[in-house]
Amino acid sequence: MNTLIPIGSAPAAKGPQTALAALWRDGAILRAVVRGRTPEGLTRLEIGRHTIDARGGRGLSPGQRIDVQVAVERDRVLLKQLGNTPAAPVRDAVRQALPRQAGQPPLLANLGYLARPNPAVSRPAPLVDVARSLLATLPTRESVTRPDGLRAALRDSGVFLEQRLARQATTGQAPRLDGDWKAALLRAAAGLDRLASAQQARTGSTPVPATVQASARPTVSPDSPRPAAPTPARGAPPPPPTTGTPSPTSMPANATPAPGPTALSARGPTAPLTAPATPGATPAPAPASQASAPPVPTAATTTTEARMPPTVRPGAADVAPPPLRAATPAPQPAAPPTLPALDGRAAVTELSNQLSGVLARLTLSQLASLPTDASTNNAWIIELPVRNAQGDTDVFEFRFEREAHAPEDVEPAWSVQLSFDFESTGPVYARVTVRGDEVTTRFRARNKATSDLIAGQLDRLRSRFEERGLCVNALGCHTGEPPRSATVPGGFVETRA
Repeated sequence: MNTLIPIGSAPAAKGPQTALAALWRDGAILRAVVRGRTPEGLTRLEIGRHTIDARGGRGLSPGQRIDVQVAVERDRVLLKQLGNTPAAPVRDAVRQALPRQAGQPPLLANLGYLARPNPAVSRPAPLVDVARSLLATLPTRESVTRPDGLRAALRDSGVFLEQRLARQATTGQAPRLDGDWKAALLRAAAGLDRLASAQQARTGSTPVPATVQASARPTVSPDSPRPAAPTPARGAPPPPPTTGTPSPTSMPANATPAPGPTALSARGPTAPLTAPATPGATPAPAPASQASAPPVPTAATTTTEARMPPTVRPGAADVAPPPLRAATPAPQPAAPPTLPALDGRAAVTELSNQLSGVLARLTLSQLASLPTDASTNNAWIIELPVRNAQGDTDVFEFRFEREAHAPEDVEPAWSVQLSFDFESTGPVYARVTVRGDEVTTRFRARNKATSDLIAGQLDRLRSRFEERGLCVNALGCHTGEPPRSATVPGGFVETRA
């Protein structure tokens, strides 16, 4: 951590009672803006309305905002930099993504509605193909119960997309991205934009509003974040992409999935938006290139072709809390599909907006997973959509964390937090911590019936841990929800006029 020594400073109790001297109160936390270096090699800071020169400050950049804590030592003042202020590019990217982010359940509900066979309802064939392509990239509940399946699902969650692309520059080997969720979302968004443009060209009408250009989707790399453009107004098209930002059109051809899974690109931009309402018509089948992909809902996996969407509890359609680094993972319950009430053009707009919101949320997960400084734990925040046997999609929230500073001669602890919200269980939270060969596991469930159900399986879980050579330090389940984190990263809202 940097320690800065203001020039000519004196503690408030000993120096003249000026406005500047009043700042130097032991323990006070101040927000400072780095203005650069003086010819004498001092660091120039702006604190409130005051400009201060200080010794120290190696590694600080002009324009960077830092939090410092005042420490009074005898007759001098020290400003100790705190490690909870993100670097400016990361903070600006978070500011851009926050107002655009949206939870995944509304989009997943619409994809399920489009992909589910129902001869009684006519759906736009291009949208059906998009939905089936996206759902085919998602893991199944059966596959994530296996270690290798869960490992692959986390790798393809979209959080590591840019990292995998960047690795190609050093290894020369193109990664397989046909199962990557973010890559699939970017392809689908580009296809919807082409479809909307083709509609405009044929009809000469006004473009569909709020259709977000795929090349401007948030694609901040976990390894090398870039400064973000100013936040656009809600519902307005975002600014052009930053030079060098990966996009569906700038990704290397050999590093992206084959165009087959995006049915819109296969059909071409002139594909009809609305399908003929022919009684008994069957939606277009998924492209042949998906033959090796996990199965999507079909008549064989659906009880009835007119099956209703999952029951949605009150509050399920609320905006999901953003995945910030200091926040406790919040489960996302099922949401109802919104497309049944919309016509073809409005359906394209709705899907475009939902894709933009989910991509912005994915960017927030990437930004929250960036390392901050050596004093904080490494953390990875991942949302994983998983298809179940009923043809619906559940969202699992993960937070993996590694202890940064373990006690001497003690192995660092690893922990994982998991949360989900099924219709049959309500919100469920779990935290597993492993240090060496000791494991501690805590469950929480909002519904007492679910809590009792989990408690009845704890002996079985204990036996499974012991079979793996782990010593169970603590194991339990409680009714209720975990306490929310009281600390939220600062610097995302400017409070000064």
